[in-house]
Amino acid sequence: MITFGLLTISNVQNSRRRVFTITATQFSHNGPNQSERWRKTDSYLLVMLLVQTVLYCFFTLPQAIQKIYSTMTESQIKSSLQNAIENLGFNILLLLTYFSSGMPFYIYTLCGGKIFRQTLLDVFKSICMRSK
Repeated sequence: MITFGLLTISNVQNSRRRVFTITATQFSHNGPNQSERWRKTDSYLLVMLLVQTVLYCFFTLPQAIQKIYSTMTESQIKSSLQNAIENLGFNILLLLTYFSSGMPFYIYTLCGGKIFRQTLLDVFKSICMRSK
């Protein structure tokens, strides 16, 4: 996940460089401000990537450990109470894994800075304008 996230950030930076070289004359008077905004955007992207990766590991690692435990102890004879406790633990950890699927939206909204929130508001405004 980290690898693909870093490759995505690298691709965004490379595409900006290509666009920048094509339209360099248009931005000649705004060059430092534009590069400062890009650096700020890159730092937001990196923070979002790191937070998402850490939380993804936090939410999915317990289920992996539980699966290893259940595989190692499947040949043991267990009481019905122990089976019920293990099933409860599995279901709780499965719920945590499901949380990791919805987590990127909240990370982008909370850690993404003004960029993602402004884009999200623009999308909502355009949807509202279409419906009128």
